[in-house]
Amino acid sequence: MTSFSDFLTQLNQDYQIDKIGTVYQCPERKITRKIKDPHTLILIVGVEGAGKTTFCKNNFSGFNVINFDSFVADNIKAVKDEEFDFLWNKFLNHAKECLQKGTTVIDANSVMMDFRFKLLYLLDGCYSKAVLVVLNPTKTQLISRIKSQLSLRIRPGMWEDVGYAYDSLQEQLQNNMISVGVSEVYIIK
Repeated sequence: MTSFSDFLTQLNQDYQIDKIGTVYQCPERKITRKIKDPHTLILIVGVEGAGKTTFCKNNFSGFNVINFDSFVADNIKAVKDEEFDFLWNKFLNHAKECLQKGTTVIDANSVMMDFRFKLLYLLDGCYSKAVLVVLNPTKTQLISRIKSQLSLRIRPGMWEDVGYAYDSLQEQLQNNMISVGVSEVYIIK
């Protein structure tokens, strides 16, 4: 396996020569029909409150679904702060086991590219194709949804910092950086 630095260099070169995944605007009900390869890694991306977990429940019930936040919450009591690497490795091993069984969906809350690239790198060789599903409601819809669900949120004030993540996602979409490292991107409004 190449180093992570070499992996990032290759992704940058692919982006420079336009060797990046195809981007589709897609209604959510058609997503599962488009996923045919049995060992596809599907990464769900969207800012907090975009509806990723609900989307997974409604559309990917037939696949292995790993909710990153739930995995961490379920396992954090078993490790001390200084052992977070152990938890990360446990998550990766779980993802690898799921990929061996078939198509796996990772419902992750981070829109940041470094998190996505790290996952793609560490799971390399475990999947035959990587697909990104981006939930991208308008900022107004997003903030309204979050404010109406504050009592259900672990971080009640999180809507205040959604702006940064939202702007980062819009920049990735605008510059086609969202499709770097994956075969296909499906954008759901």
